[in-house]
Amino acid sequence: MKRLRSLMCLVFLLAVSFDSQASCARSGLAQVYAAIFGNHNVRVVNQQAMLQALTDFGVADAKSVPVKKMNSVARQIMGSGTVSFTLEGIWLDEDLLDTLSDDIRDFIFYHEAAHYAAGHHYAFVKRAAALVLSAGLGAAGAGYFAGKHLTWQNCLCLALVSSGGSYAICEYLLKSYEVEQEFEADRLAAEKLCARDKARAVIMRCNDIEKQLQSTDRQSSWLQKKLTNHLIMMREILERWNTTSSSIDAGLV
Repeated sequence: MKRLRSLMCLVFLLAVSFDSQASCARSGLAQVYAAIFGNHNVRVVNQQAMLQALTDFGVADAKSVPVKKMNSVARQIMGSGTVSFTLEGIWLDEDLLDTLSDDIRDFIFYHEAAHYAAGHHYAFVKRAAALVLSAGLGAAGAGYFAGKHLTWQNCLCLALVSSGGSYAICEYLLKSYEVEQEFEADRLAAEKLCARDKARAVIMRCNDIEKQLQSTDRQSSWLQKKLTNHLIMMREILERWNTTSSSIDAGLV
């Protein structure tokens, strides 16, 4: 993911250098990403499922949203177990999708549609670019100031320490922001799926979160707490759906 973040920052900076309008920048990013991560359309059945999810989220001109097959480059960067991801377009690993149940596939489609509808990728890259630029300017400013009072050896040490500290701060902030976006996409997907009487897909997602929580040796305490709160929130969505569904059923009797 670190390599992906660096790539996204570079592509974003190139895009906004030539496009003054956000829509133009997003369109340019979509073309660049398609060239990198895969530009072949997914099968019709998956295309239609994604179109339905995007339409349910009210995405304007949903048919024009790129839905592509992941290529080998995408698998290498994202990881061999990645089923899907959303940038300025949506990429699917159809071989992995075929191994999943209908409920899990439904949640994946709506999760990715939520990312796209909320503009998560564009917001993430803007934040990443801003952090990188701020860190660079801060290090440059510190180096300029120190250059007037310190030897070049001390300046070099200061620059290295500043760069390392800035990178660590940026990495932490971006990781936190990325997790927040994933949880928000889950929440939006869960609400839409429950509204379409597909709560079973949400239940399956809750089961996946529980499995993540059981892997305590693989998760940091910070992420454990985040996942626990996220699971509680997802279950609350299901409880609201159960209450509403029961009320409707009672009214029909």
